[in-house]
Amino acid sequence: MTIRIGIVGCGVIAPSHLLSYSHIPGIEVVALADLQLDKAEKLAGEYHVPKVYASGAELFADPDIDAVSICTDHGSHSALAIEALRRGKHVLVEKPLASSVPELDAMLAEGKKHPELVFSGVLQHRFDPVYKLARRLIAEGILGRLLNVSLIMQCRRDAAYYAAAPWRGKWSTEGGSVLMNQTIHFIDLLAYLAGDFAQITGFFDNLAHQGVIETEDVASAALKFQNGALGTVLVTSASFRDWEMTLGFHGTTGSLELRDGKLLQFDCADKTRMENVQHSFAALADDEAKLRAGKAYYGAGHDAQLADFVAAIRDRRLPFVPAEEAAKTVRILQHLLKRA
Repeated sequence: MTIRIGIVGCGVIAPSHLLSYSHIPGIEVVALADLQLDKAEKLAGEYHVPKVYASGAELFADPDIDAVSICTDHGSHSALAIEALRRGKHVLVEKPLASSVPELDAMLAEGKKHPELVFSGVLQHRFDPVYKLARRLIAEGILGRLLNVSLIMQCRRDAAYYAAAPWRGKWSTEGGSVLMNQTIHFIDLLAYLAGDFAQITGFFDNLAHQGVIETEDVASAALKFQNGALGTVLVTSASFRDWEMTLGFHGTTGSLELRDGKLLQFDCADKTRMENVQHSFAALADDEAKLRAGKAYYGAGHDAQLADFVAAIRDRRLPFVPAEEAAKTVRILQHLLKRA
């Protein structure tokens, strides 16, 4: 059975969806939509997509479309997902699922009315082989009792970046900047790898983008995990460095540090196991470099997540990241931003 896909939003992430769908047998991307029709037409020409529309509503009305990827600005995700579900489309929404808690609640409520439809949120790093291996090692107890967990994310987003897409940097349309846009995947990875949070508190500010954005460009947080481990988060989008993301997991019998999807350091009590694990991470990093679609920090997970979305439609099952699961990280970040 061929599954026919429509993509709403023809900005920076849409080509990754187009490329990933092209790798899945039995899939045909039949339509693109964007409020700026020329953007849809240009992308359709590059990827040989037969139909273009000037709005999501027009695309959702097309009876030939079975499922949609929503790749628009954060603030439009909820309304578009609700309309697509009402039109009987399976829905995959790019991160974050929504830009506010009320919007989040509205789209989840609509999803519950349509249990026959697959409704998923993009958190593609959960599919990255490096993080899957890290999750397995932590679950197996190779680090012993987990004590400390850390996230440090530094990137640079200048005034031109925000000017290029006016929805960025506004509470009403982005819902938060360095946390909701750049950090969301890695906050999600903390919980996915180390376990759910029990408590979280923090601070945020705009220290380097005054007059450019309303939202935060620096944030810090203290975490307590349900397993008792304590954690810290330090992030900024005003760094001198273009991009660097480091995760650390430290326990009573080992430590694991990952930087930008590669092993930075691993130590454990079992030295033979330590060497084997180091070799496994090195091999995975080489494989991921071949699989990546789009910018390097997107990782290698889009192919796997979109394949899972399609398989869930065919198998009539929940996707690996159902919308309710993708919503958890949005709620955490909105709590940190004191907007929940």
